[in-house]
Amino acid sequence: RNLPPSDLGLPFFGHFIAFLRNPEEQSRNHIKKYGQSYAYHGMHGSGVMFTQEDDIKWVWNLERKGQAVSYWPPVVATLIGKGALISVSGKRHKLLRRILEPAFTPNALRDYFQTLDGVVLENLSGWSSSKDKPVFYSSVVFKMFSLQLLLSAAFGQIEDRIKKQLHDDFVVWFQGLPAIKPWYIPGTAFAKALDARGRILANLEYLIKKFKAENPEDSKLGQKSLMGRLCYGKDENGDPLSIEALKDNLVLMLFAGHDTTYASLGSTLHYLSLYPEMHAELEKEAISFRDPLDFDELKNAPVMTAFLTEMWRMDPPVARAQRMLLNDVEFSGFNAKKGMLLTYSCHGALKNEETYASPYTFDIQRFLPNDHPLLLDPKIRSDSNKVSATYPVFGGGSRMCVGNHFAKLELRLFLTRLLQKYKLVVRNSEKAHFPVGGWKNEFYISPKQE
Repeated sequence: RNLPPSDLGLPFFGHFIAFLRNPEEQSRNHIKKYGQSYAYHGMHGSGVMFTQEDDIKWVWNLERKGQAVSYWPPVVATLIGKGALISVSGKRHKLLRRILEPAFTPNALRDYFQTLDGVVLENLSGWSSSKDKPVFYSSVVFKMFSLQLLLSAAFGQIEDRIKKQLHDDFVVWFQGLPAIKPWYIPGTAFAKALDARGRILANLEYLIKKFKAENPEDSKLGQKSLMGRLCYGKDENGDPLSIEALKDNLVLMLFAGHDTTYASLGSTLHYLSLYPEMHAELEKEAISFRDPLDFDELKNAPVMTAFLTEMWRMDPPVARAQRMLLNDVEFSGFNAKKGMLLTYSCHGALKNEETYASPYTFDIQRFLPNDHPLLLDPKIRSDSNKVSATYPVFGGGSRMCVGNHFAKLELRLFLTRLLQKYKLVVRNSEKAHFPVGGWKNEFYISPKQE
């Protein structure tokens, strides 16, 4: 077949095992050997991997033109649900985004700001210990923390019992993601994950019905909470989400937030501990913020924004995204057939030397404003637009992550309150690759006034 060059990888598995082990290394090796575009072979089909801006934009536009659809492995699609945003295409996808997007706009986030800040402060206080008797926590605690953030913004106060059940079931749910096929065989990780999904859906249905019973559409929470916007939002035909679609999309949001936020928080601690001078500059900025915290000041903080942008560039939680062709297409002298997968590598795009100087070096100067005093080497600064195909951390095109502003706010609040109030020690950082990329570690925090 007339595709870009590559090897075939392992029998049956293709490049899938190498991807699971280390997607960044796999991307780097293939680019070095075959160039910025190369054929990719896996258990779910063959296709092409792209890493350059124009090619990634082209892949995004194929779906807009109706020539491709979003593709997720059958195991992932089954565990999330057929009514979720990632599982639908075309008109249904547009209608669904019309309901979901208003719940995650910057203006909507202002309504959740104080609630999220309270969750951050409560958890940091719970993790803190004295210098005399330091207690180290595993970054795994960020999984429950991430769940609390989303659930608090959505439902307000919910029972600890349900929070724990949802957390425990999501741990089991995640263990089913590496399965090869979505076959329910009792005792397997996938079967346990599917059972956990059933319990998750039951708890979500209970929470949704309870919320609607206590908060009618014209109530404050009906208008201003994340759940109110989702429950009572309507598409362009005036139709609300069915409870089944609502549950599937809450599973997607919890999936997106539970482990991607956990991985991002671990990466945040890793780079804070690795660069003390940068830690000091971030701390100086955080201490300068107005009290009470101001949403816009936090959103536009230059050093924190540069730090988080560079952290995600180095360690994107999601390594790639795929589209499946609905018809044959030609590109750059090559031919791709209907049913093939066109994939873009986040690592390949984010480590591209044409966009980022010294791409494997962590340097927040890339994303500082031109006139910022910390920008000592203007040559390192990147002109990359943070929502462009050179920075596809949150996807792009019609598949741009709906919750990207929410994710950024979570990290900004955590980082701000940590830097303002606590001293930090991090140890045993270890790189993780699947199902999400980032750093896991252990940390200890103590109040600054000690």
